[in-house]
Amino acid sequence: LNIQSTSLGDAGAKALAALKEAPKLHTLFLHLTDTSVGDTGAEALVLRKEAPSLHTLHLNLQRTKVGNAGAQALAAVNEAPKLHTLFLYFGDTEVEDAGTKALAALM
Repeated sequence: LNIQSTSLGDAGAKALAALKEAPKLHTLFLHLTDTSVGDTGAEALVLRKEAPSLHTLHLNLQRTKVGNAGAQALAAVNEAPKLHTLFLYFGDTEVEDAGTKALAALM
């Protein structure tokens, strides 16, 4: 799902979070580059136990307003029971040391 370079913000990200309720969702590509998604939107996108079949996640949040709180929330994605492939892109965001440390714990 490519929604880059749109006016999508936190409210839109919250709406996209409903994808985690799709029982057969196993692969998800979300490209949200150059949007207004911030920490609240990132927190809503955390796909954990609510997406029990998810095994591959590509989440591109480059050039968004996501900061440390959003990165720390997304670090909980490792709670998805079948997730084995994860690609997170945070280039040119507001993520600093605290968020980076939380994401590093995913490795």
